[in-house]
Amino acid sequence: MLYYLSELHAARRATPGRRRYNLISGVLLIVVAGALFVAGAPFPVFVVIFCADLALDVALVVSWARKDALAAYLQTENEP
Repeated sequence: MLYYLSELHAARRATPGRRRYNLISGVLLIVVAGALFVAGAPFPVFVVIFCADLALDVALVVSWARKDALAAYLQTENEP
Protein backbone atom coordinates (compact mmCIF):
# COMPACT_ATOMS: atom_id res chain seq x y z
CA MET A 1 0.00 0.00 0.00
CA LEU A 2 2.80 2.41 0.85
CA TYR A 3 4.48 1.69 -2.49
CA TYR A 4 1.22 2.45 -4.28
CA LEU A 5 0.84 5.73 -2.40
CA SER A 6 4.42 6.69 -3.23
CA GLU A 7 3.71 5.95 -6.90
CA LEU A 8 0.68 8.24 -6.77
CA HIS A 9 2.77 10.94 -5.12
CA ALA A 10 5.44 10.60 -7.81
CA ALA A 11 2.77 10.80 -10.52
CA ARG A 12 1.47 14.06 -9.03
CA ARG A 13 4.89 15.68 -9.19
CA ALA A 14 6.22 14.16 -12.44
CA THR A 15 5.82 17.17 -14.71
CA PRO A 16 5.50 20.95 -14.30
CA GLY A 17 1.94 20.77 -15.67
CA ARG A 18 0.91 18.29 -13.00
CA ARG A 19 2.49 20.39 -10.26
CA ARG A 20 0.65 23.43 -11.62
CA TYR A 21 -2.62 21.45 -11.61
CA ASN A 22 -2.08 20.52 -7.95
CA LEU A 23 -1.49 24.12 -6.95
CA ILE A 24 -4.47 25.49 -8.89
CA SER A 25 -6.73 22.70 -7.65
CA GLY A 26 -5.81 23.41 -4.02
CA VAL A 27 -6.31 27.15 -4.39
CA LEU A 28 -9.68 26.69 -6.07
CA LEU A 29 -10.87 24.34 -3.33
CA ILE A 30 -9.91 26.89 -0.68
CA VAL A 31 -11.63 29.71 -2.60
CA VAL A 32 -14.82 27.67 -3.06
CA ALA A 33 -14.79 26.66 0.63
CA GLY A 34 -14.34 30.29 1.63
CA ALA A 35 -17.13 31.43 -0.67
CA LEU A 36 -19.46 28.79 0.74
CA PHE A 37 -18.58 29.85 4.28
CA VAL A 38 -19.16 33.55 3.52
CA ALA A 39 -22.43 32.77 1.72
CA GLY A 40 -23.63 30.80 4.73
CA ALA A 41 -24.13 27.59 2.79
CA PRO A 42 -24.96 24.52 4.88
CA PHE A 43 -22.10 22.17 5.75
CA PRO A 44 -23.43 19.25 3.66
CA VAL A 45 -22.99 21.38 0.52
CA PHE A 46 -19.30 21.76 1.33
CA VAL A 47 -19.00 18.03 2.02
CA VAL A 48 -20.54 17.19 -1.37
CA ILE A 49 -18.22 19.58 -3.21
CA PHE A 50 -15.18 18.30 -1.30
CA CYS A 51 -16.04 14.65 -2.02
CA ALA A 52 -16.60 15.39 -5.73
CA ASP A 53 -13.25 17.19 -5.92
CA LEU A 54 -11.51 14.35 -4.12
CA ALA A 55 -13.05 11.69 -6.38
CA LEU A 56 -12.12 13.54 -9.57
CA ASP A 57 -8.61 14.22 -8.29
CA VAL A 58 -8.03 10.58 -7.36
CA ALA A 59 -9.31 9.42 -10.75
CA LEU A 60 -6.97 11.82 -12.55
CA VAL A 61 -3.92 10.89 -10.46
CA VAL A 62 -4.57 7.16 -10.91
CA SER A 63 -4.75 7.65 -14.67
CA TRP A 64 -1.43 9.55 -14.53
CA ALA A 65 0.16 6.75 -12.49
CA ARG A 66 -1.05 4.11 -14.95
CA LYS A 67 0.26 6.11 -17.88
CA ASP A 68 3.64 6.55 -16.18
CA ALA A 69 3.84 2.85 -15.30
CA LEU A 70 3.03 1.84 -18.87
CA ALA A 71 5.63 4.24 -20.24
CA ALA A 72 8.27 2.86 -17.85
CA TYR A 73 7.36 -0.71 -18.79
CA LEU A 74 7.55 0.01 -22.51
CA GLN A 75 10.88 1.75 -22.03
CA THR A 76 12.36 -1.29 -20.28
CA GLU A 77 10.96 -3.59 -22.98
CA ASN A 78 12.72 -1.61 -25.69
CA GLU A 79 16.11 -1.69 -23.98
CA PRO A 80 18.43 -4.51 -25.11
